[in-house]
Amino acid sequence: MSRTQPSDVIMDMLRSARSRKRSAQSLIAAGALFGHTENAMRVNLSRLVARGLIESPQRGLYRLARQTDALNDYVERWRLGEARVRSWDGREWLFAHTDQADKASLWALDALGFRAVRPGLFARPDNLSLANDELHTLAKSIGLAASVLLLNGAPIDASATKLWFLSWRPAELNKRYHDALARLVKSAARL
Repeated sequence: MSRTQPSDVIMDMLRSARSRKRSAQSLIAAGALFGHTENAMRVNLSRLVARGLIESPQRGLYRLARQTDALNDYVERWRLGEARVRSWDGREWLFAHTDQADKASLWALDALGFRAVRPGLFARPDNLSLANDELHTLAKSIGLAASVLLLNGAPIDASATKLWFLSWRPAELNKRYHDALARLVKSAARL
């Protein structure tokens, strides 16, 4: 069974095309390489359009939606490796506060590494090399509502920091990283 989902194939193909359009047939053909049926690919195209991640400017043609393109630019920063983050002493945090988080805002916060720590309050370590205004611009471009407040600071209670850090499930993250590395090594050996 393939670990690559139909939606992953579609998004990867469209990311590689950047702002250019891809035909449904080319996306279906790419999915077939991973064992996905035409129906599965078409269903996933419809779902991705409904979620606002991709758009269809013409019948049978697809491209990344603007907000997804902005996120793609952020993801491309991962190629910078450790340069995309700075050291973190465990004290400073980035916070997002909202009274009513819509679906797009929740998705943007999750994509940027924020986790809910209390109702209406989201946090992430303040370790990004992006300046706060750059992060705010990026967050808005990928769907964060203007009503969501972004702040930085430190909690008064040190025990809160420890609980918040556990929201990222570091042991589970490390296991997934090790598993992914093992799969990459195995794949490289096969190639």
